[in-house]
Amino acid sequence: MNNKPLFLLITLVLTFGRVMHAQTVSECGDANFSSCSNLLAKFTLAKSISIKPSMYKYGGEKKEFSYFFSKGSTYVITLCDNNPVSNKVLVDLFDKNKRLIARNYDQTTKKYFNKIYFPCSATGVYYLKYSFQGGKPTCAVSELGVQNHIIKKL
Repeated sequence: MNNKPLFLLITLVLTFGRVMHAQTVSECGDANFSSCSNLLAKFTLAKSISIKPSMYKYGGEKKEFSYFFSKGSTYVITLCDNNPVSNKVLVDLFDKNKRLIARNYDQTTKKYFNKIYFPCSATGVYYLKYSFQGGKPTCAVSELGVQNHIIKKL
């Protein structure tokens, strides 16, 4: 079996993610987001999402991104920002029917999480919606990582 196309695809995704990360850092000054990649642990970087104030027109709105997730894979969504506790970056994960699956902030306990793990049980399009707890957009980075259990078995 020829794994060269898979290797090239993974290399391309990793390189693109690092370029996007570098662009966020340049627009956001000396913000240190290098620790975000460390949150991925044993996951493979699939996408790096740069969150910048210029993305938000009014500040309170949510920015939506859609991704195709595969059944049998586990995903991690990491969040890095340098914001005070009152203005943390928030992410909500929705399924193809726009039903909320997970979020990184528990409103009951007022606890913020810098990662969400999602074991995918149905292949399809999923949505990530980003906003800010305090409503004022600032600089942040979110990375989507994947562990494909099918690839691991080959």
